[in-house]
Amino acid sequence: MKVIRSYVFFVAALLLGHVLFVWLVDARKDFATGIIRPLVMDSRSEKTILYAKASADNPVTGILLGSSRTLTFQPADLEKETGLRCFNFAVQSARAEDHLAIYRWLRTQNNTPKLLVIGYDVELLHDADPIDARLQQNSAFWRQLHPEASESSAMRRFFETMTSEHGVSPATLFSATYLRDAARSLWLLANHAPRITDLAPDGTVRWQNWIAERQAGTFDLATHISDTKKEYFTRYSRMHGLSEERKKVFEQLLSEAKAGETQVVICLLPLNSELHAYVVDKCNYDRLLRQTVSFLNELSVKYGCDLEDCTDPLRIGLSPDEWFDGAHVTEPNAARLMHYAFAAPAASRN
Repeated sequence: MKVIRSYVFFVAALLLGHVLFVWLVDARKDFATGIIRPLVMDSRSEKTILYAKASADNPVTGILLGSSRTLTFQPADLEKETGLRCFNFAVQSARAEDHLAIYRWLRTQNNTPKLLVIGYDVELLHDADPIDARLQQNSAFWRQLHPEASESSAMRRFFETMTSEHGVSPATLFSATYLRDAARSLWLLANHAPRITDLAPDGTVRWQNWIAERQAGTFDLATHISDTKKEYFTRYSRMHGLSEERKKVFEQLLSEAKAGETQVVICLLPLNSELHAYVVDKCNYDRLLRQTVSFLNELSVKYGCDLEDCTDPLRIGLSPDEWFDGAHVTEPNAARLMHYAFAAPAASRN
């Protein structure tokens, strides 16, 4: 019996030690412990810090909003077009509630933007996607939507994450890959090494591996576009229409921007021509796009914002080679898109 008890105690201690280690390191930003910089980029929390640094000496008056598809848009390109000092506040998997939360948070920083440029993708109003857990974990943003919300304790966040439908399963928590990611996160910290995906001081993304492959001439765009087809097929197959709730949230953003005298420019973003043709053929993307354009046209008239339809990459002068995959443009294509959007006389906004 003594041997069995010792064995049980040893296994229990080992499991507890594993849980404490991966929880404290939090390499995938699942538990929002905030102790060690996660292996996985969390653009929501990290950009609040970068924005504070960027606006410390000179006010930032131009803001880029959007999802990961807007992460490569250089504030310097927007500055050339507008004369305003700009920052990229696009975040991963952004939905309408993210944009409203970020805009409200920006106004609490005593620096109401003069200009919001929204990189708008159809899934911004996805009717089947839940609210992103990274938004819910970000107390600074979440309280902009729910002022009554109190900050959860670390232990409560742990159990919420472990029991949530979209949280971390025990199988994942105790997997070798989860442990490996925690160890890698510590190694990057100890060696001051960059992550595979990182952020520049102006808020733009740095996809280190892809950039290195492009520079070396080994980047396989065709494979990346093929991989994106699977992802976007799933995304648009699950989307049956524009969420009524998210439509209200996005309209609330435009209403508050108008009241705050913030000019809004909406750039309806393109997909790579090959991916666009694929999701039109396989999904209901064409119908979703028509619904989106109709909705945005109504809002642009109601709130006096500018709507730029950039959905045709060839018409707006994008290079077919300057893509990271089927949805994310490189910096040169982002600059071309910005120039197209601001070429019209209505774009003189400073």
